[in-house]
Amino acid sequence: MTDVRLELALRQLGPEDWSAFEKFAAEFLVVDYPSLRTMASMAGDKGRDGQLYQPNEEQNTFIQYSVTEGWSSKITGTIATLTKNFGGSFRLIYATNQKIGPDSDKLVAEQRKAGFEVDIRDRSWFVERAHTHAQRTIASDDLARRFVDPLLASAGLAPRVARPLGPAEARVALVHLALESVDRRDNQGITRSAFEALVRSVMHDTNAQVTMTFDEIVTQTMALVPAGDPVQVEAQVRGALTRLSKKGPIKHIRSRDVYQLSFPEQERVREQSAAVLSSEQDLLDELKARISALEGIDESSIAAAAFDLRIAMDTWLLRRGEAFASAVLTGDVNDFDPRTLESLLSPIEGGPSADALIAIVGEILEAPSAAARAYLSNLASAYTLFSFLRQTPDVQKAMLAVFQGGKIWLDTNVILPLLAERLEENASQRYFTSLIRAARDAGTLLYVTDGVIEELLTHISRSLNCARTIPSSWEGTVPYLFGMYAASGRGRSQMVEWLETFRGDTYQEDDLAQYLQEEHGIVVQDLEAIANEAPPELRAAMQEFWVKTHEERRKQRGQEIDQGLVLRLAGHDVTSSIGVSQLRGKASVGPMGFEHWWLTLDRAAFRMSSWLRDQLGEDAAPKSPALNPDFLVELLRLRQVRSSVERDLQVPLPTMADYMRFAVIPISVVEVADKERAALVGLDERVIQRRVRQKVDEIRWERGTVLIDTAYDR
Repeated sequence: MTDVRLELALRQLGPEDWSAFEKFAAEFLVVDYPSLRTMASMAGDKGRDGQLYQPNEEQNTFIQYSVTEGWSSKITGTIATLTKNFGGSFRLIYATNQKIGPDSDKLVAEQRKAGFEVDIRDRSWFVERAHTHAQRTIASDDLARRFVDPLLASAGLAPRVARPLGPAEARVALVHLALESVDRRDNQGITRSAFEALVRSVMHDTNAQVTMTFDEIVTQTMALVPAGDPVQVEAQVRGALTRLSKKGPIKHIRSRDVYQLSFPEQERVREQSAAVLSSEQDLLDELKARISALEGIDESSIAAAAFDLRIAMDTWLLRRGEAFASAVLTGDVNDFDPRTLESLLSPIEGGPSADALIAIVGEILEAPSAAARAYLSNLASAYTLFSFLRQTPDVQKAMLAVFQGGKIWLDTNVILPLLAERLEENASQRYFTSLIRAARDAGTLLYVTDGVIEELLTHISRSLNCARTIPSSWEGTVPYLFGMYAASGRGRSQMVEWLETFRGDTYQEDDLAQYLQEEHGIVVQDLEAIANEAPPELRAAMQEFWVKTHEERRKQRGQEIDQGLVLRLAGHDVTSSIGVSQLRGKASVGPMGFEHWWLTLDRAAFRMSSWLRDQLGEDAAPKSPALNPDFLVELLRLRQVRSSVERDLQVPLPTMADYMRFAVIPISVVEVADKERAALVGLDERVIQRRVRQKVDEIRWERGTVLIDTAYDR
């Protein structure tokens, strides 16, 4: 019996399972209280399920077993009933399958003042003591065998995981891909590890009584990799079985030439499958909590909305994995818009809006709780590996096309979050900064052009001007940096000092360049000279594309078109896109095989190749050098080439590079932040900032993706 199985068993208990929990909890408590007596009776128990028997003394310790979610009202109601029936002060031991923890501190303190001692034994209490006594171990194993083990077989596991995948076999395979320990130091072994996971998945239910032949294993594995060459798949399966048989997870019964999972492996599979289901429930609980925090939500719709959102998240991860695999295998890099989530959501009456749900997904995928982080990361990798396997059985060969370090030029919209994340005091919460650090650890060289430095300094100046302007007098959108600064709760008067982190008054270009190099390893290296070597017709077509793009954006926002500004911005984009393309030369390799890249969030960059093909023809148009941060996250997660970094020191990657980081904060939100600060004058500055952030976050939750604008103000 393992703790994770017991925890999952306790989570499965519903109101109809009260009797099973009462029996289980009594087995635990009687170890400490041999005088425990169960008081359940057809005539009524007078408010207690059990009590401690003490001869010749008043009974003052009572037991209450409960599986209800509303633990607070249950406790207060039980105390009221006991007071009515027995009077005086007493001790109540409240045993429950719910996870309560410190949330009960206030209630316990209040009851103590009233003369009642409340001792709460919640889910964690039982799990932590599962093996402290033989009687408890037996009780734990019995509960898990009844409520969990049926869920861990393929038939029970498949309906609860990887719902976007149709066949049950594919869902179980995804679980094993998520569990498989892939070699994180280099690409060697990815294909082998993937096939070992697939073989384990098709043998999920095998044991001494249920075995499989080699042909059966090959046939079922082949169904999971439909594009694979049968001979190659058979060879991979044979190799996986040979390795796993030698290492012990699989037993080859040679007398009958059949295979089964070994008993220790069966236990491991049950334990890890239970951990997957438990993590899945953790994520659902987190979704419910975030949805319930929204205003005006019908409580009866929360569970349905969370379930709908969970399926949408899985579908989104699958589609992103498919897009990434396609980019590696076909040479066609496309942008993947997180807003496609909206098309995956079903409207629920009384539930939250699609905008609010998308905002929740962005927050969770980029900054998940500690409980969800590892699960989501493994799940995202599993979906991507599964997508590769559906298109080619040789994942290792496909991944060898990925650049072995690379040189990346960063667009302005990638640098801005690095600056804004200095506002985050907790360094572990600087997720975009972690992505850049992970790229450096992987051996990637990072650059910016002179044009990016110019745009950043202009943006900083606009942010400072906005900070010095009354909100009602400000025209245009709020500059990204100032919007993030205001949302952090800081006062306007402090912004001058904060911006000095990046540049001074005299040598601003040099100051900013020095900051980027020292803090992020980003070097200024211009591409103007090499961009000028491009064919004139390519430069002309590229110039036309970017001018049209910037003009169209300003029309959509209702902004006046400043032709000089449009030409300057277009010129910067032309230099970056053509310059990186020129550095690539004419090598005909897959998109991830190029050494040089342009990392950008500008979705127009991913339409550029199509435009050039229309203008110049298929042969004359270079492939787009654009790479979005989301694909970089996936690339780094799968490759994990940071061999020089110990595993426990590796940079944690977000599940996605959330576009919420590039939200344009409306001036109305800035006004709210200003008013909140004014109302809190006199309090400690840390308290003021915390309360302003809380107020701004409330507005974000209410408005959801209304705040999102994928192109920051330039």
